[in-house]
Amino acid sequence: LKAYCKVDFLLPDEGKAYILDWKTGKKDLDKHKKQLTGYSLFAQHNLGYKEENIVPMVIYLKDSYDEEEFVPQKEEIESFFEIIKTETDEMQTFNIDINENTPKPKEEFEMTTSTGLCAYCNYKKLCNR
Repeated sequence: LKAYCKVDFLLPDEGKAYILDWKTGKKDLDKHKKQLTGYSLFAQHNLGYKEENIVPMVIYLKDSYDEEEFVPQKEEIESFFEIIKTETDEMQTFNIDINENTPKPKEEFEMTTSTGLCAYCNYKKLCNR
């Protein structure tokens, strides 16, 4: 499978890659670590940067400006691949045909109105339930 990632901003400077990911929501570095790990691996594998020359940062813009640098540790990188595999396998359970990326009929998906998630859904028009 191909994985696509789109870095908000990457600044190459004196042999280093500064990766900036802007966030307009609530500050939560633990939540954003996986994304920064993916961006770091992208810079390493696709752009040829050495691990020690990659500087991933989350820039929080809500309320007040704040920067958080996060350098993924070996354990986080190793677990990253397992997390991606687990999440991919989970997503594929929603398909009839994985190779064609054909989803199951919407009637097979449980509505989540009891948790209030439907109120925040961006696909209400598609669901029409």
